[in-house]
Amino acid sequence: MRSRSVSKRSPLTQFILTVMVWCAASQAVLALPPRIRLQQPFRELEDFDYWANLCRLQTKAEAFTEALEACDEAILIEPKDPDIWSDRSYVLLRLNRYAEGVASAENAIRFRANYSEAQTWRCLGFAGLNRDEEAVDACEDALLADAHWRNTNPAEAWFFRGESLTRLGRHEDAVVSYERALVIEPEYSLALARQCEALSQLQRPLEALTSCDAALARNENWGTLNESLAWGNRALAFEQLQGDVQAIASLDQALKRSPRNPILWAQQGMLLAQQKNYPEALLSFTQAVNIKPDYTLALVKQCTALNKLQRYEAALKACEQALAGDGSWDKLGVAEAWDQLTITLTQLGRYEDAIATANRAVGFQPDFAEAWNNRGVPYWYLGRYNESLASYDRAIALNPRYVQAWLNRGRVFLSLQRYNEALIAYDQALSIDPQSDVAWANRSVILWHLRDYAGAIRAADQALALNPQSTLAWFAKGEALAALRRYEAALVAYREALSISPERADLQAAVERVLLQLTPPEQDLPFDQF
Repeated sequence: MRSRSVSKRSPLTQFILTVMVWCAASQAVLALPPRIRLQQPFRELEDFDYWANLCRLQTKAEAFTEALEACDEAILIEPKDPDIWSDRSYVLLRLNRYAEGVASAENAIRFRANYSEAQTWRCLGFAGLNRDEEAVDACEDALLADAHWRNTNPAEAWFFRGESLTRLGRHEDAVVSYERALVIEPEYSLALARQCEALSQLQRPLEALTSCDAALARNENWGTLNESLAWGNRALAFEQLQGDVQAIASLDQALKRSPRNPILWAQQGMLLAQQKNYPEALLSFTQAVNIKPDYTLALVKQCTALNKLQRYEAALKACEQALAGDGSWDKLGVAEAWDQLTITLTQLGRYEDAIATANRAVGFQPDFAEAWNNRGVPYWYLGRYNESLASYDRAIALNPRYVQAWLNRGRVFLSLQRYNEALIAYDQALSIDPQSDVAWANRSVILWHLRDYAGAIRAADQALALNPQSTLAWFAKGEALAALRRYEAALVAYREALSISPERADLQAAVERVLLQLTPPEQDLPFDQF
């Protein structure tokens, strides 16, 4: 909610004039600190104007608890005055007491039909209660009502209408609503920043940048917020334009102005995660959680980053905390946390538990292809290949271009020694992503099983051209070379694999095996040579 400017809104002009004619004792009382003012001899004063003006002055000073007490005193004296009920509504909204704020606004409307200001506060109250459809209706009623605005104006009604429309996903309507607010109040930076956000949601990043830059250039009327909102939304627009450097720079500016904003830290983390910079992303998510320990979105993204970094015990804790958090989920909802828990539990060897969490993930989001794919992995580890294959097939049905599901499908067929079907799966993966070194390396393995050793070497070389650190590709190449009795070249390949993964006993065994082939057998020497 925006703080109110006397110069623009003139909400207190009448009150200040009234104060000027108060008795000297009243003026002395007003000079006291806010929490002392009501503890004075005038507590029993039955003067409606006194309490009404005190309510408004305390509101201006943002002493909302004291303002509410003064409003209540005024209402006891004159219970049918619509303006004091409207003032009381605004105070309750600032105290986050939304249901009471709505009721107080409705009392104001009861005593003054079609009261624009009270309808605006009613709109805000409904928004605070997450009743956005009713909020939109109330703001529209405000705009169609008697134009008795007092402490607000039609620009704010259009703006609040836009915010509820944004939360309802009606971004086109929201953009129009913000535009109407800006026609009335061109310096309304908060409306420009929100318009920027709505345009980003509509995948119109260039227009979004124009709105955000205008908000920062005007830098007026931020209310209780500041320009960090525009910097954050500017980062969203740059993300859509794949301008990661500019996006990160914008987030840096946002965090410079609001370093305790967990939403901005989470936004920075998600951007870094998109760049696969998981260590830095984890730092950002951790900052968000340190500021707001129950922040679900940051916790589930923290769990994801920890999974990527193979820190599974920490990931388990983060995902469990996310499930108990504030419910601020991303577009996948709670299914994202259950899916990440599936990955964590699978890597911790808790396969039955992983299947249970995977079932929850797909139960909440039946069209979540990644969750179906991850569901197949613990089944594979348990040797339940048909159930594993069914999960991968479901993932592919939902997303035919899902490379990882094709790779996993190939792995099941390899485990079943159904090599031709495995080859089809890996070829399908490569048709989608020819740069997949994993697919090329696995294709090499399949061709070795099919005794196409030359083809296996070519596939391994393709994998190594993409990723020289692929242990599987070096090993597969070594196996194919050994099958062709090219033992010296095989030894080179095995040693490369062993240098990457020195802990692998099978690689050491392969080296020793080929060394035996390269060592000539000992021959019995004739006695005359001794």
